[in-house]
Amino acid sequence: MEDHLRLFPLDKAVENLGQVRHLCGDYFERLTAQITGGDWIHNDSKMEYCPDVQISDNEFLEVKSCGAGRRTMIYDWRIRKDLDFLAEGNKLQYVLWHHELASNGIKWESEIRREISKNTIFCAVLSAFTMWELIREKPQRRLADRHYSNHYYQKHGGLGYTISLTHVLAECCGYSECREIGDSKSVEFFFENHEAWRIFHARNRNH
Repeated sequence: MEDHLRLFPLDKAVENLGQVRHLCGDYFERLTAQITGGDWIHNDSKMEYCPDVQISDNEFLEVKSCGAGRRTMIYDWRIRKDLDFLAEGNKLQYVLWHHELASNGIKWESEIRREISKNTIFCAVLSAFTMWELIREKPQRRLADRHYSNHYYQKHGGLGYTISLTHVLAECCGYSECREIGDSKSVEFFFENHEAWRIFHARNRNH
C-alpha cells in the first residue's frame, strides 16, 4: 500500500488534460517497475529512443496507458526502432494498462493518486514483434497526440497507427490472472505467453 502511494511522492497542481495523460503514463511506468522489480528509466522526451523499464541487461518493457476509448497509439518511427532494438539481441515487451479514470475536472496530482488504481481495469503484456504484426497492415495516420515535442513531428512527421485493445487481448491468451494493486483493487492481467508471464513473477533480480 505505502509503495503504491509513493508513486506520486509530492502533490502538485495539474494544468491541463495533456498533463493528466502524462502523469497517468508515469504512474503506470512506475507501477510496472514496482511489480516486476525492474528499473524505471525516466525519459524527459529528449532521448531519441528509450524503453520505460529495464528488467535485465537485455530485457526491457515499453509501458502504455489506455483510457476509456480502449485504443492506443504507436508512432511508426517508434515501432521501427523497436524492431532494430530486437535485431540487436534485446528483448522488448509491451505492457498496456487499461483504465477508466475520468480526467475532466482533475486539479491536483493527489486526485490521480487517489483515483487511478480504483479505475484500473486490466493489464495486457505482449512482445514488441507481436505488436508490429498487429499494426503492420494498418494504414498510417497523423496522430493527434501532443506528448512529443515539435522536434519529433518535424523529424518523423507524427505518422503512426492506432490499435484497439480488443485486438491486443486476442493475442494475450496464453496466461491470465487477477492481482491486487493499490487500495486492494483486483486487476486482470493477460499475457501473450510464458515469457511475458515470467517477467511479472520474478521480483528479485540481479541486473
